[in-house]
Amino acid sequence: MNDHDFIQSVETLTLDAFPHYDHIRMAWVYLREYGYDEGIIKIREALKKLATHHGIPNHYHETITLFWAKMVQHALQQTPTIDDYQVFVTDHHPELLDKDLIKTYYDMAIIKSGRSRKAWIDPDRQALPV
Repeated sequence: MNDHDFIQSVETLTLDAFPHYDHIRMAWVYLREYGYDEGIIKIREALKKLATHHGIPNHYHETITLFWAKMVQHALQQTPTIDDYQVFVTDHHPELLDKDLIKTYYDMAIIKSGRSRKAWIDPDRQALPV
């Protein structure tokens, strides 16, 4: 499925599943197309819409969302000319596919807190890459 069709399926809620790989792909597409400021708005909207559609409207988590968006943005800045998602993540940024990467930056008690669900909390274990 090409990026346009993928995003359309995200926005129309027609995906059968939405694993971590697809979360990262969605961020990659939106950030590439809209830049960070507008891309993060699109990411938030899509995730909130998906959560509501699946009956879990309180599932959206601001710190996790921004963490992954910031990691994808950093990777995009390192390899701005790659226009194929599979090449981007498999050949250049496989760390983005590791769901546990967030544990390198955060104590999970912070991630599980209600405060981090509602607002961005800076990492406590190490700073995000610049």
